[in-house]
Amino acid sequence: MNMHDVTIDGHQNVPTNNEAALMQAAAHQPISVAIDASGSAFQFYSE
Repeated sequence: MNMHDVTIDGHQNVPTNNEAALMQAAAHQPISVAIDASGSAFQFYSE
């Protein structure tokens, strides 16, 4: 049986550092977030 629960028919980029736009996107569809961890401050972070 080949049934699908959801289909992805497009995507939309949310502006950087815009929490309101992210909240609006999350209210209408699933979201995916990417983090650029290439900086040394991020790579060597510790508490």
